[in-house]
Amino acid sequence: MNNLPIDRATFEEAKTVLRTTTPFIESLNTLVASNHFTEELDIKMLIAIDDWITAHSNKFKAIYDTGLLQYENRPQAHITACFRKHEANQREINLLNRASESLIDRHNEKALVLQKQGFTELQIIQILPFPEEEVRANAGKLTTLTAESKSLWAFTNDAPRFDLALIEGIDLGYYLESEKYNLAQRAAA
Repeated sequence: MNNLPIDRATFEEAKTVLRTTTPFIESLNTLVASNHFTEELDIKMLIAIDDWITAHSNKFKAIYDTGLLQYENRPQAHITACFRKHEANQREINLLNRASESLIDRHNEKALVLQKQGFTELQIIQILPFPEEEVRANAGKLTTLTAESKSLWAFTNDAPRFDLALIEGIDLGYYLESEKYNLAQRAAA
């Protein structure tokens, strides 16, 4: 087996293989131990099948054990910091969406008032420009926050590997320092 980190799909595959092969191996061992098979060829065949399945099962057991070890040594401070940053991003995304909607709604309300006062569409556009800069600025921030949140989510769902490269470039400073402090406080207690 190589020493590469075990990703979620490989870990889940190993769990599934072990879940299915373990009872099968136990059944084969029971058959071999029973006295139902008296022919030497039958016993040798059962032992060969058992050896073959056990060898393959052991490969997946090694993968599973490596995945468990990775999970036990996961970067807990980074994981919690990512969850907290993701939550903060979601709040900011909601605020930016509401701010953009509010800008557009206020613009439309003012335009409607001007229209009722008899101004033409061209006059309204000249008097009341659309808040395009603010809406674009919010859209840019939304794009950045959404991409960042996707990376944070990918990292927190990357068990047992938790590849730090997935969150490279994301400023976790405040959240990471806060979580490291909390972990130190819990360890001291």
